[in-house]
Amino acid sequence: MSVSFEGIGQVIATFEAASGTQAGDPVKVSDSGKVTECSNGDRFCGVALYVTGDGHAAVQLSGHCTAPYTGTAPTVGYGHLVSDGSGAVKADAGTEGVYTGGEYLITEVDATAGTVGFWM
Repeated sequence: MSVSFEGIGQVIATFEAASGTQAGDPVKVSDSGKVTECSNGDRFCGVALYVTGDGHAAVQLSGHCTAPYTGTAPTVGYGHLVSDGSGAVKADAGTEGVYTGGEYLITEVDATAGTVGFWM
């Protein structure tokens, strides 16, 4: 039997999107009502689900999310994630117990597909 967390608790909001923002990008608020793609190491507020031709993005702000990851595979359980600056997320190793990224409940890691599922 397979499990699915898709759609549970999702909150999606529409923002104006900075040029270059693409579907799947971890994003951050850049101005009033606007988002932009994150740089390497940035804490993200959500993930752009799609971006319209007129410069708007539907951004998932909460709920279960699956995103590509780079670097060392995150571990299941509570962990810190940040943007990798290229449209994926990565584990935040922190420095002396200080983390830049948000803490998320990581529910699944697929090393073959390079994806991580987590609750925002």
